[in-house]
Amino acid sequence: MSTAENVNLKQQMAIQSANVYKGKVCCYASVTKKGFREGDPALAMSETSNVCINIFDTASAKGVKFYFGGTLPNFIFEKTKLCMALGLTAQKPEGAEEKKSAAYTVKIKFGPFKDRTPAEVLLESPNNYNQLCDTYNKLVAANDPKFARQNSVVASAIVEAGNLFMNGQLDKTSVNTYQKIIIWDGMRTPNVNKVNQKGLTEARTAKITFDTDPGNKEPYCIEIMNCMAPPVQGAQIGARLSQCEDKITLMMNFSEEAWYGFWKDTIEAKTSFGRLMENERLDYSDKNMWKPQQNQPITYTQPNNVVQMQQGQNYSQYSGSPYMGYVQG
Repeated sequence: MSTAENVNLKQQMAIQSANVYKGKVCCYASVTKKGFREGDPALAMSETSNVCINIFDTASAKGVKFYFGGTLPNFIFEKTKLCMALGLTAQKPEGAEEKKSAAYTVKIKFGPFKDRTPAEVLLESPNNYNQLCDTYNKLVAANDPKFARQNSVVASAIVEAGNLFMNGQLDKTSVNTYQKIIIWDGMRTPNVNKVNQKGLTEARTAKITFDTDPGNKEPYCIEIMNCMAPPVQGAQIGARLSQCEDKITLMMNFSEEAWYGFWKDTIEAKTSFGRLMENERLDYSDKNMWKPQQNQPITYTQPNNVVQMQQGQNYSQYSGSPYMGYVQG
């Protein structure tokens, strides 16, 4: 491969990896060269690339991103495999019919009751009834055709839950007990020393979950948040998210097949990119590795108490100390 072809391939690898489109929302991954400063330890070059996950909503023209560095992409992929194995053990028997009302199975996708069913909300507290009605009104008033069918399903589930609630027929034993597994959850602050005029720095969070409910056809979810927030004083990383501004949060759900393929393609791209960067990594390591200084004179400094004893100082301060040695007979 010629030098020009090699450089061109590096550029391509830096922008393509995997992508998934759902309507006007796109989630894509790119493998990029990891930045290093002159003099950084050679061990820092052990991972030469980052994986950047981007979610972009063309409808609102808003986007978010999060960098997964080091071995984190491999960790996520391996944990995905474990979740897939767990999902196999929780599969519903073929031909099994769902007898539960939609009030127990359909989850709300936004607002204070996000990722919970209407039945769960009302069983938690009857005081949630009015707020649940507000959620229903928002669903009915929404006019985005892209979510019309989904909103209708959730609205119907809220109506069913309300009827069961008013008739005293809500059943706690019918509530879905499946839990969500957190594959990864964390925050990044790229440079806390870089702040805007308000003293805020860029902060990003990412959360990846797996829903163990076998009825969920898209059990994998990635949610990314970008914002500006005050950095933690005196720390090299971290920000106070409770005081954030310009907050943007986007998420996407994946089927098992799509999520596995997304990360498989990304890991393969990252591995290929690493091979391309191997010579640069070795050159950097050789240049910055720690080398002991040769032929340097070795000097020893005696403790203060030894110097005092040699100068004939008063030794009474040592009279109460036990003698640790051998007693000659």
